[in-house]
Amino acid sequence: MRKNLNKLATLALSGMMVMSMAVPAFAFPANELTIPFTKKLYVDGETLAPQTAFDFEITPATANGKWKYQVKQGAVTKEEEVNTVPGPAGGVIVAEKATFAPTVAPNLKFKDDEENVNGKVYPYFTANAKFKIVESEFATKPYGTYEYDLVEKDSEYEGVKYSASKFKLYVMKYHMTEGGQEVDHLITKVVRVEAGNTKLTEEQKKTALGEKVSGISNNYGNPTPPPENPDTPPVTPPNDDKPNDSTHVVHIAKKIEGNGSNLSKAFKFQVSVIPASTTAVTTGEREKYAVINEGSDNVVGNHIVASAAGEELTTDNHKIVTFEAGQGKGIKITGLTKGDKVVVKEIDSDTSYTVTAGEDESNYANTGSKEAGSRINKTAIDVDNDRQLDFNVLKNEAKVVVTNTKGNITPTGIVMNVAPYALMLAVAGGLGVVFVNRKKEEE
Repeated sequence: MRKNLNKLATLALSGMMVMSMAVPAFAFPANELTIPFTKKLYVDGETLAPQTAFDFEITPATANGKWKYQVKQGAVTKEEEVNTVPGPAGGVIVAEKATFAPTVAPNLKFKDDEENVNGKVYPYFTANAKFKIVESEFATKPYGTYEYDLVEKDSEYEGVKYSASKFKLYVMKYHMTEGGQEVDHLITKVVRVEAGNTKLTEEQKKTALGEKVSGISNNYGNPTPPPENPDTPPVTPPNDDKPNDSTHVVHIAKKIEGNGSNLSKAFKFQVSVIPASTTAVTTGEREKYAVINEGSDNVVGNHIVASAAGEELTTDNHKIVTFEAGQGKGIKITGLTKGDKVVVKEIDSDTSYTVTAGEDESNYANTGSKEAGSRINKTAIDVDNDRQLDFNVLKNEAKVVVTNTKGNITPTGIVMNVAPYALMLAVAGGLGVVFVNRKKEEE
């Protein structure tokens, strides 16, 4: 950046960036027509990447302005400024959005990389957007510095914390003599002018504002992203002992009760997820939710593809995961947001058990937000005649237990022990009556 700014300052001081159309225009070098812009998305380390694309809005500045920057000349750093004018409408466009997609094969992928800030690890996904300078819009424009406003669009993908930061995009047009020929060039810079994270310290603001940036950061389910992140404020303040986030985990476990029950039996289930909203989901694609085994047998599938009511649900289309859970065993599903309905159905061939369900809050003081109280949308979970139930997860680390009960059986040991003797007495009594009657006949 310093090298380019020094070049820019030199050009400005030498008078080569005057507003003039006297010099004939030549085609700009191709590498100067694109502006890569990286999207970093902080996650919790057990949530798949979202199925969405991040878009941006680039509009001409509303008035002439000044871009102030620092130029280092030897050991001296000087403040410089350049006069700017609004860029031509449509002069810079979003050529490629920053597109994310979940990876489920060959293994579940929960991050692209991670960074360590003050000893704490922050996993994240990345994707690249690309801005394009429309050459025809600048070919005949005077030499100078053109100013655009740049913001991220809030596409309302559930669970994403979009940035409220504001940026300036500068396009500087100048020319140089190369090989005896006048050649037009472009220098582009993106500068953050307002931080979406209002919790920054004054020192952090100095670093975040006015400097060239090559990307923007957002949050998708990390309860406490780096506090230095200028673009997205923490969902939970640093050092808060009640962390909360926007993507959630639910544990689904089996419980077996009743003295008529086989406590070693494993019951078969299927689970699906129906999202309430598909806003900003990539066209033609579905959201995906990771499934992690917690002691179950015969788990078929490592993820669930979002489905809609009435659709065919099979393990082949990944719209369900099936598993067999014994006492205290189950699965967990990650990446859920408040609009996602989790549908659990017992499909075991043994229907002699009564099926009920409820929320297990016994360990909530040690998990998730570490607060007591329900983390799902229902105070009572109903199980229908098809042994199916559903719920939405509103807070992280919820737990739902499905209970199978076989009713009490009256002990039969005493009856079985007395019955033979009772039968013998009855037979003896009958024989006695016959004997007495015969004796009377003989008399």
